[in-house]
Amino acid sequence: MSPTKAGATRKPAPRKPLPARSRGRPALEPDLELLRQLSNAIGVSGDEGAIRKLVLEAIRPHVDEVRVDALGSILAVKRAKSRRSAPKCCWPHTWTKWA
Repeated sequence: MSPTKAGATRKPAPRKPLPARSRGRPALEPDLELLRQLSNAIGVSGDEGAIRKLVLEAIRPHVDEVRVDALGSILAVKRAKSRRSAPKCCWPHTWTKWA
C-alpha cells in the first residue's frame, strides 16, 4: 500500500449488489407504476383521499381484511396460515394473539 498524499481524496469502495434472495424468499421488486402514481397523486394534509384509494387498491389482493377508520387510517389484517408461522409479537413490548 502506498501512503496517500495530504489532501488527496480516496475513492469510495464499490458497493456490492444486494442478494437476489433473502432468507429463502424472493427479493421484492419495486412496483414502479405504483410509485409513480403515488408520487403524482394530490394528497395535501387533511385531504388524502386520492392516496388512500391508491393504497387500498394496491394492498387488497395481499391481505385478508381491510378497514378504514373514521379518521381515514387504513387498517389491514393478514392472517397467518398456521399457528406455527404466526409471529409471537407484532409491536415491541406488546404481546398480541394473531388471528
